Amino acid sequence: MCNFALNLRKRRSYCMKYAIIAAGEGSRLSAEGISTPKPLVELQGVALIDRLMGTFLRHHAEEIVVICNEQSPGVVQHLNHIARNGLNGCRVPLRVVVKTTPSSMHSFYEMAPYLEGGPFVLTTVDTVFDHAWFGRFVKLFAEDTTADGYMVVTPFEDDEKPLYVSTNENLIITGFFDSHPCTPAPSHPRTFVSGGIYALKANAIPVLRQCVERGEMRMRNFQRALVQEGLQLKAWVAPKVMDIDHAADIVKAEAFLAAPRVHLAHRRTPAPTYLPTPAPSHPLSPDDAILHTVAEKLCQMGFEMGCTNLEETDINDFERDYCNGRILRNHVVLCMQRDNKFLQQLQRLQQMGMRVVNSVESIANCSRGKLHELMHEHHFVLPPSNNDKGWWVKRADVHSLGSDDVVYCATAEQRDAAISRFTEKSGVPPVVSAHVEGTEVKFYGVGEWFRPPLTPPREGEQRPPLTPPRGGEWEWELEWGKLRDEARRLARITGLTVWGGDAILTPEPIIIDFNDWPSFAPCREEAAEAIARLIVKECS
Repeated sequence: MCNFALNLRKRRSYCMKYAIIAAGEGSRLSAEGISTPKPLVELQGVALIDRLMGTFLRHHAEEIVVICNEQSPGVVQHLNHIARNGLNGCRVPLRVVVKTTPSSMHSFYEMAPYLEGGPFVLTTVDTVFDHAWFGRFVKLFAEDTTADGYMVVTPFEDDEKPLYVSTNENLIITGFFDSHPCTPAPSHPRTFVSGGIYALKANAIPVLRQCVERGEMRMRNFQRALVQEGLQLKAWVAPKVMDIDHAADIVKAEAFLAAPRVHLAHRRTPAPTYLPTPAPSHPLSPDDAILHTVAEKLCQMGFEMGCTNLEETDINDFERDYCNGRILRNHVVLCMQRDNKFLQQLQRLQQMGMRVVNSVESIANCSRGKLHELMHEHHFVLPPSNNDKGWWVKRADVHSLGSDDVVYCATAEQRDAAISRFTEKSGVPPVVSAHVEGTEVKFYGVGEWFRPPLTPPREGEQRPPLTPPRGGEWEWELEWGKLRDEARRLARITGLTVWGGDAILTPEPIIIDFNDWPSFAPCREEAAEAIARLIVKECS
C-alpha cells in the first residue's frame, strides 16, 4: 500500500462512499473523431476515471462505486484491472456495476443499493475540477449535522444546457432552473451554475426512487424533488468546474489544469466563499478586498483560482498530494494569516516549492519585537525612549491585530501599568517608545513601487494633536523621497514583497509601524495591479 494511503488511515476521522456515473455513450466525442471511450480520455496523461478515483482515494474513500455501460468493454476491462491490481500502487475499494441505462438518473438508481445507510459523494466521470478545495468540501459535509446535502456550484458557465442554482444569502439552495432567473427574487438572490458534484445523505435515496417510479429521466428533476421534499441543501461554491462533452473541451480542460493557481489565506474567518463578488449582506472587509482584487487581476493574467480561503485541511491535502513538490511551483498563496500553527504548516509547502506572498519568514519579521530589533540593528531612526510628550506601548509578540495591542500613555504610571499588562498577557515585554510630534502619514509599497498617501489619524483615535504640515509641496516631495528610501530598505531587510506602514514626517522620517499586506484602501486598484504584475514576473 502506498505511503499516503497508510497516513490517511492513521489520520482519518470519517469515511466516505463515492459514486461515479460512467455509463454514457460519449456520442458527441465520438462524432468529433475521439474514438476513446469518455472514461478513458486522458488529461495530463491520466484517464478521467483514474483522475477521479485518485482524488477520492486521497479523501477517505471507504468504497468507490462506478457504473459503466455494457457497450464499453474497454472501460469494464480497465476497471476490473484496477479492482484487482490497484491504482498507482494503492489498493482501490472499487465496486463495478455494468449496466446500460437510459439516463444519468437511472445510473444513479442502479448504484443506490450500494450507497444506502450513509453519506456519499456522486459525480459524473467527465467532471473536471481543481481538487485543492475538495478535501475541505468533503470534510465539512461529513461533519455537518444540519444539512442533508452539499452541492457544488460555480460562477463559471461553459455548458450547452447549464442548470442554474439559486440560493439565499446563506448559500442554502432555493431552486434549480433551466434558464437563468434574470431578476433575483428575495428568496434566492444569488445564482450559480451546477458543478455536477453532489454530496448527499441517506434520506436522498427514497426521493430518488420516487422520481424513478414517476418516470422522471433527468438528474435536474431529482434535484428539484430534493428541494420540494424539504431537504436542506447547501451550495458549495467552487471557482471553476468543467465537463467534457466535445473535443474542444479536452483542450480547455488541459489548459485549466496546467494553469498556475492562486490561493487566498485570509486574516479572519469566515471569509467569502468564492471569487469575485460577495453577497450584499456579506461585504468584503478592506483586508479581504485587496486579496480578492489581486486574485481577480491574476486570473485575468492566466491564473486559475484555487482555495478562496486556504486552511489547515487544504495544507494537509497539498502535503499529501504533492510530496515531490513539482506541481507546487505554479501555486501562489496570498497570505494574511497570523496563526503560528498555520504558518508553520504553510512554511513546509513553501519549502516544497509553493510561493507565498509574503513569505512566512518575512511575516515573522514583522512582529513588533522582531521589527524593532531589526530597525535598531540596521540604524533606522527610531523614536526616543523618553520625553515629556507621553509614550506608546505596543505588544511585541504580535503584528497589529487589534486596537488594544497599542496604547498611548500620557503618564509614567499608565505606561508602567500597560507594560505589566502586556507582559502578563503575552509573556514578552512590550515595545515602548516616546511620542514624537509631527505629521503622521500612511505609506504603501509593492517591491519598488511606492505610494505615500498622506492621511490624518482616524476620527476617535486617542492620540495627541498632530502638528500641521510644515511646508509646501516641494518640502513634502523631499520628505516623501526620504521616507520612500527608508521604507524600501526596511522591506528588503524584512523580506516583504507587499508592505505598508505609518511614519512621522520629521527632518528624518521616523517609521513607527511597518507590516505586510496592508488593506491599500486609498489605492486598492493601483496596488492590486502592481502586486499581480510582480507575482507574474517572479513566477515566469
